[in-house]
Amino acid sequence: MVTKEVIILERGENLAPDCRLSHSGRFTVSLSKRDGKENVPKWHCHSNPMLSYVLFGGNREFREHRVYERKTGMLNFYRRFELHRNDYHPVPSMHIGLEFDANFLEEYGYEESTIESVAQKNMDAHLVFLQILKESYWEDEYSEDAITMLLLDFFYRLKGNTCENERPFWLRKLLEVIHDRWNETLLLGDLATSVQVHPVTISKGFRKHLCCTLGEYQRKLKVLKALELLRNSDQSIGQTALECGFSDQSHFTRAFKTFTGYLPKEYCKL
Repeated sequence: MVTKEVIILERGENLAPDCRLSHSGRFTVSLSKRDGKENVPKWHCHSNPMLSYVLFGGNREFREHRVYERKTGMLNFYRRFELHRNDYHPVPSMHIGLEFDANFLEEYGYEESTIESVAQKNMDAHLVFLQILKESYWEDEYSEDAITMLLLDFFYRLKGNTCENERPFWLRKLLEVIHDRWNETLLLGDLATSVQVHPVTISKGFRKHLCCTLGEYQRKLKVLKALELLRNSDQSIGQTALECGFSDQSHFTRAFKTFTGYLPKEYCKL
């Protein structure tokens, strides 16, 4: 039997060579970067529960009995002292980590198994974790409450969003249309006609199954596409705005700031 050499990371400790930390009461938020040149996989665990979001890049993660390919947009939950190690790909990567006190979930009525099972089910993760990162930089008397509200709202949406096989056929078809034509302006009446249901059905169904309005969902989708383009292309912010279906750059900037907490130029500098 081979004994693993395990590193126990206390709050705020990180194995990444480049890591920025912010402390806000019961939360520690980290922005860790790897350039892809250094990769020393070590078995380790965290003394507090933790959520980790892949902003871009990725890695292969090993746990006791599972192997994950972590890619851009993936959110993972780590229980206290859960062993894992990471093999990073030879490309740059950036991760947002959120540690919180051991009693935080219990205090607000959430179980670890619930968070673990639904963590990868919500398209809001990219937007919410950018907002948490932005809020953490204030490190003032309001930061802890602001992060608490962002996280609890995120958990609420995670639990509220129904699984794909629990959604009515018309909603699955509608989401296909929205995602296929994400950079177009799709109005409620036209969408209702395309899936042959009443507009009221769409309005109620969206809130019931996705915890948001149709308009909010469409704007989020456009901003998510913009995040990808800003990171992976050389085009200007104005070009990105037009490609993502925004009428002009000011409209795009307003929507981007609303959903991420950042101006597009600020995001590009992360």
